[in-house]
Amino acid sequence: MVTSPQQLLADAQIRLAELLRASPAADLERNLKALLAQTFQKLELVTREEFEVERERLARLQIRLEALERELQSRAPAHPSPAEPVTQHTSAGEASAAGTPPIPAHPYQMPPQAAR
Repeated sequence: MVTSPQQLLADAQIRLAELLRASPAADLERNLKALLAQTFQKLELVTREEFEVERERLARLQIRLEALERELQSRAPAHPSPAEPVTQHTSAGEASAAGTPPIPAHPYQMPPQAAR
């Protein structure tokens, strides 16, 4: 039986591919891919597209925050009037005898709401 070099090469290529599929190397490759996929999932990685979307969203929120801060500054009085003394509370949980809400411990912390 006479075979051409191209046929001989194609046959050898097919036999090598079958041998590699049946060898432990294929199992090792599958296990390694599964291990990498599991590791990447634990790292909670995101795609470049998701990252860019969140980055744009953050930039828009930063612009809105700065605008709101400027608006709040423009609405706030520059100095408290002398007739209204500023009272300080010792902790966020205390309220004065006049019934005013406590001053938050953090500038962005909202005081607890009354039960409805």
